[in-house]
Amino acid sequence: MANRGHVDVNERRLRPIYDNLDNGNNKIAVQLADKVLKKQKDLHCAKVLKALALFRMGKQNESFSALQEVAVLEPIDDPTLQAMSICYREMQKPDLVTKLFETALKKQPANEEFHSHLFMSYVRMSDYKKQQQAAMALYRQYPKNPYYFWAVMSIVMQAIFSPDENLSKKMFLPLALKMVEKHVKEDKIEAEAEVQLYLMILDLMKNYEESVKVLKSKLGEKITSEYNYHKYSIACLYAKLEKWPETNAAYRKLLLEEPDQWTFYVAYFKSAFALIEANWTPPEQETSGETPTEHGPPDHTATSVIQFIEDIYKAEKEKESKHQRGPFLARMELHKQLKERNLPDIEKLESLQNMLKEYFDLFGDKYCCFGDMAPYLKLLSEDKVNTFVKCIWDTLDLDPKDGQIVLASSEKQLQRHLTYLQSCRYLGLHLKMSAEEKITLSKELLSRHKEGMKFGASLLSTDLQPSDMYCLLAAHLLLDVWQDGDDSDAIWKAIAALEYGISKSPSNHHFKLLLIRVYCLLGAFGPCPELYDGMEIKHIQQDTLGYTVTRFCEPLGHFVSASAVYNATLKFFTVNNKDTTEYIISAYKYGSFPKIPEFVKFRQKLNNSMHYTMITTEKMLLEIMLEANHNNLKFEDLIRYMEIQPEKDEICWKDMTDNRDLGLLISWDPDSKHLSEQDKKDSFEMERDWLKISGLLLRSLAACALLTPPVNASTEAAAVTSNGTESPDSAETLKTLIGEFETCLQEVEKKPLTRKKFPLQGPPQTRTSQYLDGKHGSVILTMLKVTSDIQHLQVNGIDNSDDVQERIAGYLKEIIENLQGTLSQNSEILITECDGKKKFNSHILPSLVLLTESVSYLSLICGVCYKLLKPIKANIAKRNRKKKEEVNQCQQYFQSSSLSLKIYRSLPTISMYVSWK
Repeated sequence: MANRGHVDVNERRLRPIYDNLDNGNNKIAVQLADKVLKKQKDLHCAKVLKALALFRMGKQNESFSALQEVAVLEPIDDPTLQAMSICYREMQKPDLVTKLFETALKKQPANEEFHSHLFMSYVRMSDYKKQQQAAMALYRQYPKNPYYFWAVMSIVMQAIFSPDENLSKKMFLPLALKMVEKHVKEDKIEAEAEVQLYLMILDLMKNYEESVKVLKSKLGEKITSEYNYHKYSIACLYAKLEKWPETNAAYRKLLLEEPDQWTFYVAYFKSAFALIEANWTPPEQETSGETPTEHGPPDHTATSVIQFIEDIYKAEKEKESKHQRGPFLARMELHKQLKERNLPDIEKLESLQNMLKEYFDLFGDKYCCFGDMAPYLKLLSEDKVNTFVKCIWDTLDLDPKDGQIVLASSEKQLQRHLTYLQSCRYLGLHLKMSAEEKITLSKELLSRHKEGMKFGASLLSTDLQPSDMYCLLAAHLLLDVWQDGDDSDAIWKAIAALEYGISKSPSNHHFKLLLIRVYCLLGAFGPCPELYDGMEIKHIQQDTLGYTVTRFCEPLGHFVSASAVYNATLKFFTVNNKDTTEYIISAYKYGSFPKIPEFVKFRQKLNNSMHYTMITTEKMLLEIMLEANHNNLKFEDLIRYMEIQPEKDEICWKDMTDNRDLGLLISWDPDSKHLSEQDKKDSFEMERDWLKISGLLLRSLAACALLTPPVNASTEAAAVTSNGTESPDSAETLKTLIGEFETCLQEVEKKPLTRKKFPLQGPPQTRTSQYLDGKHGSVILTMLKVTSDIQHLQVNGIDNSDDVQERIAGYLKEIIENLQGTLSQNSEILITECDGKKKFNSHILPSLVLLTESVSYLSLICGVCYKLLKPIKANIAKRNRKKKEEVNQCQQYFQSSSLSLKIYRSLPTISMYVSWK
């Protein structure tokens, strides 16, 4: 009882600290922890909680020191261990969590909780081998099925993520299978999760025949969480085995039960046409065992396929209740498949035009109607397009009366009219209009949008208005006019229409996304952050949708906004790794084994995201430009704080993924104006090129900064640097990077993709073409060569280095000429004249921003050169009078430079010169 009372006292003392940590009152938590520790110095948990509060206050070093003091004592009480685990996880030091429980387990080897926590710590480390060992050690002491299958799953993870495929096939997967089969033979399988893992292993081994047997056995009966799981899984396995008769028969039966399931139609058509192309015929005598008739007869001819689809269609059409879309779409899909294969049986089907007309009659008032019809609209021949459009127009009852447009009288009629307009645009009818016709139609659509608002009067502000698409279509028409160059003011009319649309439908993301793109095209980034925040972009959308803003904020000169957006994006990626790990641990705990590889692959996909890598690189470059040499933070110290290793390219190029949602901006344009798959690949390649340039620039700046010793370095460290241990290494790295940077610029310059343009609704352009046209890469590269040569002078002395000095002078002259040329070029096109009126050319803004950035980087590099040249000046001053003439010659050489009297004084004036000009 006394012991229990002691525990209660500890809990009572610690509770206020926990509460304040949960509420974010870290300072108060520290104060409370200090009070507790004064009364009870040996209460380790209080000290750990204080360390946690300190860490959250930003005092990382103090926090880590306090944790290490407790770790040395090797605590084994659960509250202290849990608190330390939380601290280490927040510090992103999962390896210390494993050490923590390994130590605790040595003191209490029979503690089941410690074993379990050790296993989960290995999960956080993704150490699958140690996971397996920990799980088996746990199972030997406590023979429970979950622990056994943790070990099996750990082996499976080794198989999935092993770089050696043969090792996976020949060792890991057979071992995992053997372990599961042992439990099967001993009749120890208890839960559905264990059967799922068994099937997962068989699937990885491509042993689909055995999977079918398992699903049909008593083990398969344990899977009860999903409706129709067995039928659907068996049908999928037949498809993987390419047993097309069985596949077709299985999906045929599934379609009779669920005629609206589109994935069943896709698999059914695939199996049916595989049988047709193979000229398969049913055997004369059925054999025992698996037969095609197990799920009914397969459809192996075009006639039988047509008959089956027509039967489903007729059964659906005869229903008096609400119709399902699947059977009607299946007829059109069958028509498409027969047409692609040029099969004469297509004549047995009704014409595609009639099928589309019927579909429009039934589902034209649904928002999804156009999307359903789009794959088949493009199959209409040119002579049928106008006929089809007229047919569906006649059903709308919207013919003008007395020269006045007739408005929709109901929401359904309004949606049918929108489907008609979307179809017309997709079929290319809007492209054939003149500029005047497009403007007239846009005015009509805006009127319909305004009048259609009455149908959404009772909706919440978070709901989309039924007439929103009228406004969006009108904006697209106006943007067409602007892009064709027929009316330069059309883009402003489009902006006005979209802004009005947002005022009436504030939750419509289509308006906001298009507005962001249009504003950025005009160089007006100011309204974009508010629009972006209004969409409440969260979680994975930071990766898939973030490019819509991050690709514009810095190029348009909004550095503060860029920093905020970059921070929000990077916060998601930082938190993701921690959160995903917790999902994986939960999957182990609850036996969701098939989800574990999915979570791991998801985490890898985000870690290798191109957007993540790009934002990380650009964020560091932005910080260098804004923070270096500000607030007493030296350029060299900032680089060291960022822990950039210039000699190492940390970007994993081969595993990089493009997670952008490039179909984000809605469009009803014809396929010829849509973003193609090749366009998406080209965009990814262009982003990679810009990332290479940015990455090499960042590493080159870091290499320059590391040529100089740390400002607060110790005497010994400074001595090491002066003796040449650090500088020559950095110098060699810089030379290597100069070569890589030069090669990269040359390769990108030669690529035809560099200046490729995409549709308005496509991905934004990279900065590469403007970077190359403005010779920014060449200027930076030349300045890097100057730095390398000056470092050579510092190491080898100024004697007998006339060629190096001449080369430096030539480089500096080249830099100023290029900068002057870029400035002059931008000045000439800064103001343009249109219809006798002078206008600011908004397209010049990205070029001016690039120039600003380049000058900033040049200034920083010049600062490094200035510090490198200081010792040279000191050495010259110390020379005896006998060498005075040599010094005078050197000074005369420095004076010949057009910048200033001496190189070490002149270098920082480059940026000042450009700014003055």
